[in-house]
Amino acid sequence: MTNPTALIAEDEPLLADNLRAELARLWPELQIVAMAPHGQAAVDQALALKPSICFLDIRMPGLSGLEAAAALTEDWADDAPFPLLVFVTAYDQYALQATRTPRTASSTFAPTRSSQGTSPAAPQQLHNTTSSRRTSATTCTTAGAA
Repeated sequence: MTNPTALIAEDEPLLADNLRAELARLWPELQIVAMAPHGQAAVDQALALKPSICFLDIRMPGLSGLEAAAALTEDWADDAPFPLLVFVTAYDQYALQATRTPRTASSTFAPTRSSQGTSPAAPQQLHNTTSSRRTSATTCTTAGAA
């Protein structure tokens, strides 16, 4: 069985580093294969590396996390399982918007910032999100390796 892989797309370096550290603590077998500073980099790296899960910040320069997810749904090759998407945001008003896209309808929202949008990932919320997604990512990775 192959370990699940992940891409983190976050334009705030401190928040990206904190998310990476929290993921390493909560999900040690998850391999972070890329850190993208904006939406277009997230799309480019995800298409090239085919991670099993993408953590996408909703608000980023250029393409937002939602726009990056839409681009992935259009350009993803059929030879690899589509990644699980976790939208990292403090803005719950985006939840409905993301679920309107067929491939992102089962996406998860991880409210990993305070309402001010500046604090690092909230450990309990991230734990809840990763716990629910670990099984899904492992199942997708195992199926893709078969």
